[in-house]
Amino acid sequence: MIATSSDLTGQFDLDGQPADSFRRIEKQFDRNYLRLKREGEDNPPDRRGKHNPEKQGGKDRIWHCSLAIKAGHDILTDQQWVGLAEDYLKRMGLDEAAWIAVRHGLSKRGNDHIHLMVNLAGKEGWYNPYHDRIQAQEACRGMEETYPYLQALGYTANRQVICFQQAEYWEWAQWKAHHDWAEPHPGCDWNTLTTKQRQNLTN
Repeated sequence: MIATSSDLTGQFDLDGQPADSFRRIEKQFDRNYLRLKREGEDNPPDRRGKHNPEKQGGKDRIWHCSLAIKAGHDILTDQQWVGLAEDYLKRMGLDEAAWIAVRHGLSKRGNDHIHLMVNLAGKEGWYNPYHDRIQAQEACRGMEETYPYLQALGYTANRQVICFQQAEYWEWAQWKAHHDWAEPHPGCDWNTLTTKQRQNLTN
């Protein structure tokens, strides 16, 4: 976890680890939904009627999006990711909602990325995710103009692809390989590995 909405900040420590039980964190994250449920409005607008024939309460109340960097391109610092996540949610009209941003390294395809989870139950009622794909496209175009280091902030389905520079990606990849190798090899010096061995671990 690298960032949350202000109402969830106290639920995690400085390392992004849960500072409380998951049950209590879930209750805090869902507090607006639980209130709306008591008021008889237990579904987002797009999950009522024909879109929810089984009348499942709270169906799809968590909106999920991934922001990812193309494999082989640069990566961002946690602070940069946080800034982009906050700006993106503001452009999507979701910045006042309860949200969590999680970063857990590269995907299997080599993409550095974060996940955004947003509870659509808000203080004033439900957020409506209708046309969220169009809004996401517009958000990406706007962020390209705001941040000069972004290259072609693309949009595919529910993924926003952010391109950065190869040099910083390679620097980060070497650091990650060193870190991942050192943990299971305490007392061993990374510098004793040959250049080829280090490259194989980094690629």
